[in-house]
Amino acid sequence: MVASAFVLSLGFMMAGPADVAAQAVQGAHLQNGIHTAVGYAGVLPDVLLGGGILHRFNGRSYGIFADFKQSSSSLLSDRDYCPAGARPPVVSACTIDAVQAVWNDIPIRDVPEYRIVNAGALVAISPELALMVGGGLVRSQLIREFSENIDRESGEDPRVSEFGRYYVPVAEDPTWTTQLVVGGLFRAGPRLLLRVGYETAPGGISVGGYLVVR
Repeated sequence: MVASAFVLSLGFMMAGPADVAAQAVQGAHLQNGIHTAVGYAGVLPDVLLGGGILHRFNGRSYGIFADFKQSSSSLLSDRDYCPAGARPPVVSACTIDAVQAVWNDIPIRDVPEYRIVNAGALVAISPELALMVGGGLVRSQLIREFSENIDRESGEDPRVSEFGRYYVPVAEDPTWTTQLVVGGLFRAGPRLLLRVGYETAPGGISVGGYLVVR
């Protein structure tokens, strides 16, 4: 029996720090052991690029979170955004009113673009679940797409842009608004946390995936 105990003790010592650390991570949860995580954060369906960080204070069931998000693509850099036919000297300015005063073109859609900064608090209510609540600042820009009102079948050439469609900002300056952020954080594995919630200014479902780093 003494020999068996000696063998077990020797085996534990030979497991090494890596195995001990792995066991510690396996037992970590949102109320004990998980302290810091970093990863992806986005808002469906329009704000798909982003990242965030979570931190739970040592010995506490609560912590903080912060994230930054933006639209996955921007029409501001598109070649048909305020093209030559939609800016001076052809029109007085690249605005909706100025363009429509000169061209009788057809509005197709309004495309929103966002940039978001959020921060708030999280509270672990079980080893597997934490609630999140916070606020943020949202920079929104609305861009309108136009299709040129021309007769293509008769060979009429586009007047405003090369391809007969173009984009004009609905407002000259982007607007900043505040928003409410709520959500839940779920433990999906030893090092993986999943997030789902809602953000009021984009009016979409927030999602995220975080890797525990400490």
